[in-house]
Amino acid sequence: MNKKQRATLAAIFEVPTRPDVRWPDVEGLVKALNGIVAER
Repeated sequence: MNKKQRATLAAIFEVPTRPDVRWPDVEGLVKALNGIVAER
């Protein structure tokens, strides 16, 4: 994981959740963790 992905992960788990977390950043984080992103 790079610095940007770590920042995205931290932003997701902040309480209250930050409204400025961008979806492309979340997708990049999931892919970096060997997850699968699929559109439905």
